[in-house]
Amino acid sequence: MSTAVGRSKMADVELRAIAKRYGAVQAVADLDLRVEPGQFVSLLGPSGCGKTTTLRIIAGLVRPDAGQVIIGGRVMNDVPVHHRGLGLVAQNYALFPHMTVMENVTFGLRMRNAAPADIARRAGEALEMVRLTGLQDRYPRQLSGGQQQRVALARCLLVEPAVLLLDEPLGALDKKLREAMQVELKSLQRQVGITAIFVTHDQEEALTLSDRIAVMHQGRIQQVGAPHDIYERPRTRFVAEFIGVCNFLEGEVVGRQPGAVMIRTDGGALVAVGADAHGAPAEGVKVVVAVRPEKLVVGAPGTSHSPALPARVEAVVYVGTAVHYHLRAATGERLIAYRQNDAAAPVALAPGAEVVVSWPATAARLLPDVSG
Repeated sequence: MSTAVGRSKMADVELRAIAKRYGAVQAVADLDLRVEPGQFVSLLGPSGCGKTTTLRIIAGLVRPDAGQVIIGGRVMNDVPVHHRGLGLVAQNYALFPHMTVMENVTFGLRMRNAAPADIARRAGEALEMVRLTGLQDRYPRQLSGGQQQRVALARCLLVEPAVLLLDEPLGALDKKLREAMQVELKSLQRQVGITAIFVTHDQEEALTLSDRIAVMHQGRIQQVGAPHDIYERPRTRFVAEFIGVCNFLEGEVVGRQPGAVMIRTDGGALVAVGADAHGAPAEGVKVVVAVRPEKLVVGAPGTSHSPALPARVEAVVYVGTAVHYHLRAATGERLIAYRQNDAAAPVALAPGAEVVVSWPATAARLLPDVSG
């Protein structure tokens, strides 16, 4: 299985107005999504948001009530699972316990009656690609979780699917191994050049692996974009809250400055948020200000030259790579600020310290939907 062959077979995937209901539960509602050839796209969201149902609809394991599944330009609604040209890696890997690594990896080719010499050659290439050479005679019970995951991947890649579907395949691994496998999986996907759709509820996993992320909530896609855009420019409160940690200040627009909108929070504080004059809400409109903890600047009173919130430090949490400051603004809002644990002298703050909290106006995001 060469890299060139993998790239020649990659396909795009398009979902048009997909809907699926289970009784009174709307699992997926009017969902549109396009995955370009060779992209790694993650379906991200909490349990019950519809991401696994969406993946199973693409695979052909679930039939949608409405809409079209299009793979490589062909409508697949009536095409059986085994004729869709897909590879599926499940969370439990679905390895045959009575078969060796080699037997598991070559199962698909053997079912297709491929020539034995071809099977041996391609299996050797696949095992080398996933770094399992020398383990071909072991059984799944003799492998680590990470090795089992690579066997499942090799088995899928050996039949050269046009699209690789991954349903939380790293969920059963411990944190350190999961992080290592994220890097391996992304490297392997790029090496083969295959289109991949990945289901996860882990935000960091999606940010690490993906070219694009589709954030799902209650059966609908809330936002699709590159990891940087999803994190830095969330469109809804749900996306901002689900991806990482975020501070929220509710209030209303009270004025404008060049390149910024002035917000009076419900607690009475005045803060600035970067905004285009043409896209900024009118005065009196209720909004939510979202700002990430690493964007906040915590300093001594009188040190900020921009609109700032007086606050008190309630707790200081050391997490190794950073220090987390839990703050209570004088106007009542709770905030959390991160300070990187770098070579610079640490800010000497302790619980009870009086501080001011500020941020560049461009670091905050204005969300028009108070309820999210």
